[in-house]
Amino acid sequence: MIDRHTFGKIGRASVVAITFALSACATGGSAPATYDLSAAREFSSGGRSSAHMVVMEPRAISALSNERIMVREDAARVSYYPDSQWTDQLPRLVQARLTQAFENSNRFRAIGQNGDGLKADFILVTEVRRFEYSPTEGAVVSLYVKLVNDRNGRVRAARLFEATDQGSGDEVEAVVNALDRAFTEVQRDIVAFAVRRI
Repeated sequence: MIDRHTFGKIGRASVVAITFALSACATGGSAPATYDLSAAREFSSGGRSSAHMVVMEPRAISALSNERIMVREDAARVSYYPDSQWTDQLPRLVQARLTQAFENSNRFRAIGQNGDGLKADFILVTEVRRFEYSPTEGAVVSLYVKLVNDRNGRVRAARLFEATDQGSGDEVEAVVNALDRAFTEVQRDIVAFAVRRI
């Protein structure tokens, strides 16, 4: 578990990372500080596609398939920030923001998620490989993406997308902001990649 004195106290959230304050009286104790991620909104110029795209819920190992904010202390050891969490389990949050990024780009005819009933031309299959803070690397976001033709099941293209951000410190809010910036960069790259390859 992360030592509070090492990684700092939790304070007021920044503009990018939204903290939802819950009443301690209502819960009978201190509620964890809860942080959100941003969906990318600004994109470089590029083409458009008439394809229908479905963004699947990403796969991730169990250490990332939860609401906790991970710290990789070394190659073999991970822990989490205390009293802090994402607004949802990380794979679902990544799916929601990626979907919104594709919608914000206005590059595709239609965007949906699995379960929406959208008849897809292509499916975006994602694996969350890293979404963590490292004392040596800073904030690291690494997503492996495959574009799958839903008509024949063939992979049209696949690529690893990764971004890092050193941030302004190792307190949880600084780390969340750095992760948010790195994730936003990855979202833009994934959208551009999908437009080019479809």
